Amino acid sequence: MTVTDANSNNNTSTATVTISEKEQQNVTFTGIADKVFGDSNFNIVASVDSGLALDYAVTGPATLSGNVVTIDG
Repeated sequence: MTVTDANSNNNTSTATVTISEKEQQNVTFTGIADKVFGDSNFNIVASVDSGLALDYAVTGPATLSGNVVTIDG
């Protein structure tokens, strides 16, 4: 990392972060019934006990807005 002060003086330093032990986490999903094109939009719901944020993603003929899935065909 390089830091420059108001007088254009630079100072460079390096830091190393070592993670020696990973914590276990559990992700729990609410079941999703079979869906087909033409069905109503539906929510996907999950929780994690580690306190980390969950990010959702969808592939295939569908779109995702937040945790709401729309089947596009």
